[in-house]
Amino acid sequence: MQFLQLGLIFVVLICLTIIIFKILGFVLPLILWLMGIVCVGAIIALFGVLFYNLMQK
Repeated sequence: MQFLQLGLIFVVLICLTIIIFKILGFVLPLILWLMGIVCVGAIIALFGVLFYNLMQK
């Protein structure tokens, strides 16, 4: 009986790990996309501010 419980816990842990990895595999690209967009936006904003300051002078 004890062996069956250990086996069941092991199977549940493996299933949870697979589910978490699937969720991460889906969520991580979205997070990376968002971070990339934010970084590009920040760089464009910086260049815009620099260009604006140069044009003012």
